Amino acid sequence: MTKKKPLSDFNKAQQEFLTCKPSRLIEMAMEDLVKCEKSKKYRIEMGEWIAKKWSSNVQKEVCYVCLAGACVSQRFDIKHSLNASVGELAETIIDGHAEEVERRMEALDQFRLGYVADAIESMHIKVSDEVFERIKIFDDKYYIWGAGNRAIPQYFEPEENKEQNKLFKTNMKLLIEDLKELGL
Repeated sequence: MTKKKPLSDFNKAQQEFLTCKPSRLIEMAMEDLVKCEKSKKYRIEMGEWIAKKWSSNVQKEVCYVCLAGACVSQRFDIKHSLNASVGELAETIIDGHAEEVERRMEALDQFRLGYVADAIESMHIKVSDEVFERIKIFDDKYYIWGAGNRAIPQYFEPEENKEQNKLFKTNMKLLIEDLKELGL
């Protein structure tokens, strides 16, 4: 078993990733998604944690990242040539904290898809039955595709789907506010 490094050995952004509430985790991931969108080193593809692939748009290899991959790539020293599953990726990030990194990456993916209750459970957050019942309502609010303008749409390549991606970001902000209201 790998000995955990103390949190004080990590920079502030890494410490925050490992310890923050769900609402802040999503905020950080959304901030990092925007950074990756603006960078020529990255392409957004929600089906890839982190993968170096050829991009016909820029005619070179770039690092494809999902929401969680964008967050960890901006906060940890990740090689852009890495192609890894979430478990392998978590192992390469922090000795002794891989399990927590993996839980948080999985939670970000679940939040992105509107599986709010599953994401909270993935993060091993204990809440009262009353709060959990409210969280389960979020699943209906955010997961049901096409339910008004509150359902979280899939995110696609920024240049090709600006309106849909804007809606994705808007709905993620609404989810953040809902979680904050519950103290999460």
